[in-house]
Amino acid sequence: MYKKGFVSSYFLYILIIFFILLSIFFIKLQLKIKTIYNIGIANEYLIQEIVVLDFIKCKLLNNDFESGIYSVSNIHFYAEKKEDIIYVEIFSEREENLIIYLSNNNDYYEIKDYHSSTYESLGLKSLTNLSNSLK
Repeated sequence: MYKKGFVSSYFLYILIIFFILLSIFFIKLQLKIKTIYNIGIANEYLIQEIVVLDFIKCKLLNNDFESGIYSVSNIHFYAEKKEDIIYVEIFSEREENLIIYLSNNNDYYEIKDYHSSTYESLGLKSLTNLSNSLK
């Protein structure tokens, strides 16, 4: 006698479960897309860092490093040396700051370590603010 109502509620439960599973699938897909996008951005930063670090390393090995604005492989940056630290501000599509720590071997400087950061993560506007905040 009440079969029509039973079939309708049964179909409704299946429909709700289907939409829940479908939404879970799309949420996972969206997270994967965000992950791939973030990996792409991280690779862009890494390539930029490699180019700048290789250029500075070459200049340091030749004892030819001077503070100033440089352009290498379409990456523009300002580098300033203070004692055993080089502050680098990159002006490319992905703006970034590098702090390069040097070790002084008798004849030349060598890169010991470096840290990178973006302006947004530091809440800063320029390299001047960065170097003043590290003092």
